[in-house]
Amino acid sequence: MPKRTVSRRNFIKLAGAALAGATLRPPTSALAQAALPPEDYNANAFVPLRRGRVLAPSVSVWDHIETPHDAVKRFVRDEVILLGEERSVPGTGNPHNDLWYRTRGGWVHSAWIQPMEFHDRPAIYREVGPNGFWIEVIVPKTVTREAPSLAAETKYEYIYGTVYLVTEVAVDERGGVWYDTHDEYYDKELGIEPTHHWVRAHDVRRIHESEFAAIRPEVHDKRIRVDLDAQILTCFEGNAVVLQTKVATGASFKQPDGSIADYGTPQGDHRSILKMPSRHMRAPEAERNTDAWFDLPGVPWNTFFTLDGIAIHGTYWHNDFGVVRSHGCVNVPIQVAKFIYCWTFPTAPYTDAFVRGDVRGMNSTQIEVV
Repeated sequence: MPKRTVSRRNFIKLAGAALAGATLRPPTSALAQAALPPEDYNANAFVPLRRGRVLAPSVSVWDHIETPHDAVKRFVRDEVILLGEERSVPGTGNPHNDLWYRTRGGWVHSAWIQPMEFHDRPAIYREVGPNGFWIEVIVPKTVTREAPSLAAETKYEYIYGTVYLVTEVAVDERGGVWYDTHDEYYDKELGIEPTHHWVRAHDVRRIHESEFAAIRPEVHDKRIRVDLDAQILTCFEGNAVVLQTKVATGASFKQPDGSIADYGTPQGDHRSILKMPSRHMRAPEAERNTDAWFDLPGVPWNTFFTLDGIAIHGTYWHNDFGVVRSHGCVNVPIQVAKFIYCWTFPTAPYTDAFVRGDVRGMNSTQIEVV
C-alpha cells in the first residue's frame, strides 16, 4: 500500500473444503485397468489436494526438486493446475523460499502459484438484508460488470480469495443471479468516487458470520512482532508463540524519473488502529506504467497499524514470502491474515466494515516492527 503521510481524519475518510484424496485400489477387471492412467492405481499416485493459479508469465514443472533436474512442462499466467503434497527442500528454489508443490508430472516452485482450495457449489442468495453480506471469490478469477448482465461493460477482475461487501442482488435476462459489490476506493484529487461492480453469484461464496468470530478474546496479553531482517511475523500470547509465518514487507522502487522511492515498513511500536475485511489498494498515480504500479481490489483481512495506511493483509498476487516487495504493508498468506484479523484487538463484528481500535484505552494489539 502507498506510504503517504496523511492526517488521521483524512485516513479515516480515505477508508470511507480441501478435497481429501486417497490412492485408488487397483481395478479388478482388465478393462477397468486399461481405462485408468497408471498413476491412479500406482502406490506413488499423485493425489490432488488443491488447485493452483499461475501468477507469473510462465512457470516450469520440474522432474525433481533437487538439481540437476529437467523441465517437463510449462504453464502460463492464469492457468490452473492441480497441486498435491508440498515439500520444503533447503538449498532449492530461491534463497528465501524453498517450498515446492507436487503436480502431475513433477514439481513446481511455490513462489508464483496461488494455492486454491476446492469448494462446493455455493448457495445462491436472492435477498441482501439490511446490512448486506460479505463474499469471497472461490474461482481462479471472474470478470465484474457495470451492470448485472453479461452484455454490460467489464470492470475489474476479482481474484480467488478476495473479499467484498454485497449491497444488492439482481437477476439477469437469462435468470442468472448477480451481486452488487461496493468498492470504497476514492481519490479526491483524481476525481475518483466510490463505485459498484457486479459479480456472478456462482463465482463466490457467502462468508458465514461465524468466520468473523473473535479468536480467544479472553486472552488480553497478545502482541505481534515483525522482524524485517528475517522477514518473519510472530504472534504471541504472553511468551507463547501461537503463529509464525514468513512475510513480505516494504521495499524501494525506481520512479519514472530515475529516483528511488523508499516504501520500507516503518519500524517501532505500533497498535492495531483499524480493521477492514476488504480494501481496494492502489499505487500513487505517478507510478502508473512502472513496475511499482498496482491496482488491487478486494485485498482481504486488513489490520492497519499506522495512520499512513500500513497494514497486515492477505496477498493474492504472489506466494513468495520471505523477501521485501511491498509498498510498506506486511504481506501474508490470506488465511494468516484472516487469523490475525480475528485474533487481534479490537474485535471486528460481521456487520462492521470499518473497526477502529481505542489505542488510549488499550483496546488494540501491540504490533512491534524491528
